[in-house]
Amino acid sequence: MRARVEVLLVRPPEDIWLVRKALLRAGFRDRRFLQSWKPGQVWGLSAPINRDWQLHVRGFEDGLICCELEPSARYVEHRGAQVPASALLLAPALEPYGFRLEVAEAEVEVPDGWPPRKLHDWGLLALGAGLGAGAVLGATYFMMRRFFSSS
Repeated sequence: MRARVEVLLVRPPEDIWLVRKALLRAGFRDRRFLQSWKPGQVWGLSAPINRDWQLHVRGFEDGLICCELEPSARYVEHRGAQVPASALLLAPALEPYGFRLEVAEAEVEVPDGWPPRKLHDWGLLALGAGLGAGAVLGATYFMMRRFFSSS
């Protein structure tokens, strides 16, 4: 499905680095090594909205700023479940700095099945896998002792 979403254009484009600095001061975090990069992207930041969701912001060399709403990285659905969000969400954080920003609209693709109906926590999945592996190892040990003991 296609949708229209607001994006920001920083003028002059070189100020994109000052915008990044302002967003870092506002609590966004640099996730340089933990994200997929798009052509022309020069930085990417994220900030939690609540326990389950985060806002991901991308800055591009031409001054474009776009946002995505995505499940927190603690969930399996984090990968591939991003949906474009309005860059106007950044206005309160950027307003005090007096950046020259233009608002534009972009047509974007919204993934099928969004939002995810349920989020699956990596920690709980790992715990379940660990308990399952422990049960298998315990049962194997018990069987080995019982059937192959030298009594």
